[in-house]
Amino acid sequence: LTDERQFMFQQLLAEFVDQGLAFYYSYVWMEAARSFETAAKYDPDCALAWWGLSKSCEKWGKAAYAPPLKKAQELMPQANEREQRLIKARLQEKGLIEGIKVEDRKKEAIKTLDELIALYDDDEEAWFARAQLTDGPNAQVPYFKALLRINPKHPGAHHELVHQYENIRRPVLGWPHAEGYVNSSPGIPHANHMQAHLAMRIGKWDRTADRSFHAIELHDAYQKQMNVPPADDWQFNHHLETLMQALIHD
Repeated sequence: LTDERQFMFQQLLAEFVDQGLAFYYSYVWMEAARSFETAAKYDPDCALAWWGLSKSCEKWGKAAYAPPLKKAQELMPQANEREQRLIKARLQEKGLIEGIKVEDRKKEAIKTLDELIALYDDDEEAWFARAQLTDGPNAQVPYFKALLRINPKHPGAHHELVHQYENIRRPVLGWPHAEGYVNSSPGIPHANHMQAHLAMRIGKWDRTADRSFHAIELHDAYQKQMNVPPADDWQFNHHLETLMQALIHD
């Protein structure tokens, strides 16, 4: 490839990886898997694409996560140091590195991610992955807030903080993150739905109805464009449920 074509190729590859992460942050597991799989087809040697595919397949639950993770492991020598540590942490967590006791898997993964953050404290995926390995109702919050200092528009951090504050029944504290989430991902149905989810808990019923209806519009368009049967997509029915609650209240 010429230098120009190589640059365009790398840009396209990065776009599919970024798209996969965006869908992953919004629990659109099927599309996250599709995006990472497309990235891996463009460049079968992209370790991060296989890592992302593994994470997405696990959440989706309709494809095995171990094969793409093992592929990422094979490609680790070609990855940069940040990517190597992300992959290593996931391998440790899932018990795919020999010599680690079952009860020590999570501890070793945490140790690897802490090392990654110590070396590269601007690594967004490290902070996000580290938050996922915490225990306790509020343990994730400091990690997501640290991530927002690096990237104030990070959709995954905003999304998870909405859930955090909803779960501890402090929805007012979560409202700025509901707005941050929808502002960072306006075309994602789930982002609109989550703002509606929180709005009903603080009496913003007009916002609940408006955002729920928009989420349904976006989701309906997505299903038609991508030919996705409603049975394969759990989120649509939940959008309808939230809209009905808002309309009944009105």
